[in-house]
Amino acid sequence: MSDHFMSVCAAIHYRLQAGTPDVISDAKLVLATTTILAVPLLEYLKDNNSNNESIKLCKAISGYEVGMESKMYDVDFTPIPAEVTT
Repeated sequence: MSDHFMSVCAAIHYRLQAGTPDVISDAKLVLATTTILAVPLLEYLKDNNSNNESIKLCKAISGYEVGMESKMYDVDFTPIPAEVTT
């Protein structure tokens, strides 16, 4: 996973854990680019001990479907402006 995408995951993870009001719009902004982002983000949340509500929210926002974990993608993550991830 690219360093840039890891920083995006970390920013969303922080806001999910903190309950920041703009977390849903932030997650939509990231995940709306492609549902491919849902799989690595969910893995990041699981690896960083996110609570179940965070994972459920991510799944709901992304349109996650059972079985997505088994799909492998080669994705070029275009950098997102810093103000979006901070």
